[in-house]
Amino acid sequence: MQLPLYVKKIWLFQKPVDFRKGVQGLITLIRNEQKNPTEGFYIFYNKSRDKLKGLCWHKSGFLLIWKELEKGRFTLSEKKDGHICLSEEEFHWLMAGFSWEKMSHWGLCSFQKFS
Repeated sequence: MQLPLYVKKIWLFQKPVDFRKGVQGLITLIRNEQKNPTEGFYIFYNKSRDKLKGLCWHKSGFLLIWKELEKGRFTLSEKKDGHICLSEEEFHWLMAGFSWEKMSHWGLCSFQKFS
């Protein structure tokens, strides 16, 4: 199943987040960064880097997405505090559990052939 997201920007926060936070807690973090929570897709990770949460506005309400790796950890940049903007291709590599910075020149990650 593909869920179309109507977002212009994909933001990856650069600090681990307490995963007990729900939608309202994540919205507060977004607003603290001077961002509008309805204008983008926001990705957060936990301290052990094996889980991601994504938050975005979808038509009539917020959508919260949880991704947990069965093995390993997500490869996340430690360039700076705050957040960085990902391309759609980088987002696909990140969600697949690959090093999105190293794989971004490969293009779109697609698994349609294997379904």
